[in-house]
Amino acid sequence: MDWRLFLEYLKVFLSAPAIAGVLGVAFLCVFKSNLKSLIDRTIRGRIGSFEWNGSQKERLEEPETSGDPPKLAENEPVELPSEIRLTPDQISSIQALLQSERANAILWEYRYLTLYLAPSTQRVLRWLSGPPSQHAVNFVESFLQTFVPEQLERAAIFRALQNHSLINIDGSGLISVTPKGLDYLTWRSN
Repeated sequence: MDWRLFLEYLKVFLSAPAIAGVLGVAFLCVFKSNLKSLIDRTIRGRIGSFEWNGSQKERLEEPETSGDPPKLAENEPVELPSEIRLTPDQISSIQALLQSERANAILWEYRYLTLYLAPSTQRVLRWLSGPPSQHAVNFVESFLQTFVPEQLERAAIFRALQNHSLINIDGSGLISVTPKGLDYLTWRSN
C-alpha cells in the first residue's frame, strides 16, 4: 500500500472545510428542534433567496371550541364532595394542592399561548387591552388593515384570540379583552 496516497486522503479529511462541514451537520442534528421553534416564532425572515412568513392564519389549525371554556381562577376556593369524610387539616391540604394545580395549569396554558400566538396576534391583543375598554369590530378591522393587509389573516387573529378566551366579541359588535386576556398580558410583561 502506498502511504503517500493514504496521507493525502487523510490531509483532505482533516482539512478545515471538511471539519467545518462535519461540525455544521452535527450542530444542525443536535439543535434541530430549537432551530425549528425559532424559525416558527419569527414572523418574517429572509436568508439569501430563501424567505418565510409565519402568520396566525397558518398556525390556526385547531377546531373552534363550542361554548364557554371552564374558568380557572387561582383564588377560588375548591369545593370537595360532601360524602368524603376528612379532617379539617386534610381538607385544607387537599384544597391547597388543587389550587396549586390550577395555578400550574394556568402557567402552562400561558406558556403555550406565548409559543402559539403569532407576534402580530400578541401585538393586537396588547393594543386591544389599552383604552378604551371596548372597541368596535369595524374600527379595529379598518385600523388593522394598515398592519395586516389580508382579511383572512385578520379573521384568523380574531378567531385565535376568541378560541383561547382572550377577547370577547358581543352581539353588538364590540370587542373587549377578557379578564383572562388581561391576566395573560400581565403575566407576559413580567
